[in-house]
Amino acid sequence: GEAISPSDNLSLVWDYSDLSANISGTQIRLYASDSQAIDIDEMVGQVSEEELLSFLEDIVGERHYTAAPVQLQATRTYLSEAFTAAGLQTEFQDFTFDNTPMQNVLGRKPGAKAEEVTIIIDGHFDGVPGSPGADDNGSAVAGVLEALRILSQYQFEHSIRFIGFDAEELGLIGSNNYTLNGIASYEDILGVLNFEMIGYYSDEPGTQTLPLGFDVLFPAAAQAVADEDFRGNFLFIVGNVDSNPLISSYLNAAETYVPDLRVISSAVPGTGTIAPDLRRSDHSSFWDAGIEALMLTDAANFRNPNYHTPDDVIETLDFEFMSNVVKATIATAAELAV
Repeated sequence: GEAISPSDNLSLVWDYSDLSANISGTQIRLYASDSQAIDIDEMVGQVSEEELLSFLEDIVGERHYTAAPVQLQATRTYLSEAFTAAGLQTEFQDFTFDNTPMQNVLGRKPGAKAEEVTIIIDGHFDGVPGSPGADDNGSAVAGVLEALRILSQYQFEHSIRFIGFDAEELGLIGSNNYTLNGIASYEDILGVLNFEMIGYYSDEPGTQTLPLGFDVLFPAAAQAVADEDFRGNFLFIVGNVDSNPLISSYLNAAETYVPDLRVISSAVPGTGTIAPDLRRSDHSSFWDAGIEALMLTDAANFRNPNYHTPDDVIETLDFEFMSNVVKATIATAAELAV
């Protein structure tokens, strides 16, 4: 109950007489809370541009299973060691593509109360040949690790899972394997926050383009871009209609805790097949599995001219923008995880 003062004479009694006499084992979880509200402003205030840069410097470089397998494996190891050091339950999910062993890296922070309810923060860590992949998708990996650095300091009622997906560039192979074979039977995934290129920003007019037909499908979002003279100065949130509650949670958290972050969102019908350009990351594997998921992105090749080229380097990225994206994501995850 509430408002119980400390005492050496208190006891807790459990009457289990209505349970089966044949019960062979029992696990008891005692949940205690000081009922003090957590200051999410203080939490997001810990996000550091310097930490994001440091994480990114550690992993930038070709990360591809044939062109750069050593760096790809080093990135898997880097993620797993970071997850373990933060106290997560850490494991690999093994699968094969093109006769090559591959691995998703999974880390779990169990909830203290309703741990079956799970929020996922993820990003793929593989890249394409010939590109150091700073924005695609090193920025996402740095974002996942910075979110982990901060959220791991707190306890939540629900579980938070951090995932590095392999083989996204080969056709969402890692996330498809996860949604088909990797979700634990006891997990009820409340929502997925998928980082997909979160580092490129431009306040110059005409730097943001739109996919063909975007203005027809999403006139309000297209108008919002046009109203700013097509500047690439916003975070684009992509959900499907079933993910509208998650979109609302993110927009509310961003407005409350990161008012400087400009956000534009769109929700595709069904699983997004009507707009293939909006399915081009691991969030769509969760849509296909009937799970709420968002892609958080700087709009990739519709903004970043260095997409999939040797020029996708750290020096082209905006770490203030990146940190604001991570702040809004941390705030959303913290509220959802309670």
